Amino acid sequence: MDRVIHMKITDILIAIIVVFLAGGCETDPYIYIPSKPIPVIYAIFDDHDTSHYISISKTFGAEKGPADFGFVHDSLYWDNLDVEVRLKEEFTDSWITIKPEKITGMEKDSGFFLYPDHEYFLFNRVILDTPSHPLIATTYSIDSISVRVSIPGYKDAYCLIKRIDSIRIVAPKFDHTYLYLVPATPLLIIWNNMWRQHAWSEVDIGFEFIEERLNGYQSRWVHIQNILNYESAFDKYRQMNITYDEFIREVLLQIEEDPDVLRRYLGYIKLEIIGGDEPMVEYMKYYYGHSDYNVQGYSNIQNAMGFIGTSTRFTKDSMRFDYETRQTLINDNRLRKLRISKWTE
Repeated sequence: MDRVIHMKITDILIAIIVVFLAGGCETDPYIYIPSKPIPVIYAIFDDHDTSHYISISKTFGAEKGPADFGFVHDSLYWDNLDVEVRLKEEFTDSWITIKPEKITGMEKDSGFFLYPDHEYFLFNRVILDTPSHPLIATTYSIDSISVRVSIPGYKDAYCLIKRIDSIRIVAPKFDHTYLYLVPATPLLIIWNNMWRQHAWSEVDIGFEFIEERLNGYQSRWVHIQNILNYESAFDKYRQMNITYDEFIREVLLQIEEDPDVLRRYLGYIKLEIIGGDEPMVEYMKYYYGHSDYNVQGYSNIQNAMGFIGTSTRFTKDSMRFDYETRQTLINDNRLRKLRISKWTE
């Protein structure tokens, strides 16, 4: 008898589960917890830019779910807020106060919320005025940047950051046009890291290969990149080496044999280095998934979520390999299938 009762109870439970699952197939579960919106602020100030942007939005929070508020524009942005940026001049106690302008524009991708444009705040100002030659002293510089956002009913969101130093290239030297790369000697990229150090650096070196075809010429670029976080063999310098074999390997990986290419020629070389501060390093750990899931993600802003940081960059182009390097590459058996030739008049 007990066995019969047990079987009946089991059958009833199975029937309930089946009904529940069948109902779940008709309507997706909808879970929403009402909450107060939190300010979300993002800005990266690059010392080579003259226009600087601050994005200010908010997390979704309402008495009803997003399905009911998706067409309400202020579900994404704040109706009323005040933004203040202050710039501290280097070697002084003087602060410059700026009121960024609210801009509505730049169409955004379609999504759950209807709002058709981005909103952001813009101010125009030189953060660093660097002469064209790195041996000449900087004439005007900003040491620190603060951002304050005031929203009715909230504590002020606030962030204070230090500007990192601009990149001072050591090798290749400022006026060097030709680069040297042979099996016994790597190509060296060296730049300074003395005072306000770069916690993060990204190096991109592009090598142009000009392809001659029946219908004309076109350029193909081989890129070699490297990211450095803190690590450096030197106290005052950062360095990236490109060996001859590494260069050959990347060329063969990025350029394939093409029967339509009659010949290839070695063209220009361009170098770009980007530097970032420590908050940027911490933010990227979460951005790329290296995070502690017990917390909500990295933020360096008081009373808000988001990230504010500083960056700098250096670009040098119109360089070429010197004669010995070009001859070595043209005669390398591994590259013969790419039909690399020297220029003829």
